[in-house]
Amino acid sequence: MKQLLLGLSTLIGMIIGGGIFALPYTFFKAGFLPSVFLLILITFSLCLLHLFYLEIIQKEEKPHRFVGYIEETLGKKFKILASIFLLGSFWISLLIYLILGANFLSALLKIDFHLAFFIFFFLGNLLIWLGLKEISLVQLFGSFFLAFILLFLFFNALPKIDFSFLSFKKISFSSLFLPYGALLFSLYGRAAIPEVTSLISSAKKQKLVVILGTILPAILYLCFIITILGTSKEVFPFPEKNLSQVFGEKTLFLFNLFGFFSIFTSYLVIGLNLKETFVLD
Repeated sequence: MKQLLLGLSTLIGMIIGGGIFALPYTFFKAGFLPSVFLLILITFSLCLLHLFYLEIIQKEEKPHRFVGYIEETLGKKFKILASIFLLGSFWISLLIYLILGANFLSALLKIDFHLAFFIFFFLGNLLIWLGLKEISLVQLFGSFFLAFILLFLFFNALPKIDFSFLSFKKISFSSLFLPYGALLFSLYGRAAIPEVTSLISSAKKQKLVVILGTILPAILYLCFIITILGTSKEVFPFPEKNLSQVFGEKTLFLFNLFGFFSIFTSYLVIGLNLKETFVLD
């Protein structure tokens, strides 16, 4: 049971990241109903993609990361191309998460941005250096905390929710695919799959965790989107304003805390995956 929870929280912690903040605005612009269809479609597609990657990992005898598996199946030339693309995207992602995480930490602790940047960088890289065991424990706490906040906001907002956003009149055909990129980014958790296999020995449990770990964030995202759309006449690109209008200024502390943990948990898994890529491949 412990293995199952650690694996599940690692995948959920990786998936729930900065992308969640863009979802309410994109759903508002495109219309809720077609956006939900996109959410279901992308969740199903990425669930399959995560399972395909899991199957590759399970069949290979030697442990690798994505770049290593590409070399095993497609050869060295493709490994070089994949390395340039993947390592570049990892570095960019880590930099973005550092800046976002420092912003949330700065607002949370009322400290200078540069100091918050250093604290985030130091704590994150210390845990990455310590390894998967320590990171999985942080992920366990962080994932349950993220889920608790999203559900807390949803159930508190439920009596105030106006379901008029479900109307077909709210659909904008010119912005129909606006949520696509945000959803794809928000639900992509490939980097956490090798860590799941390291934490869980049973192949059946690995498969179960990958399925649940992809679907549960989608359900939590939907709760968050309904909370914002159902309580706001106008949705802002960053949901901080909407939450403060509905729940008051006290919610900003909760929002910044949620923001910090959502960024920090993703940063840890991406950083660990990058480290393991250099070590193994």
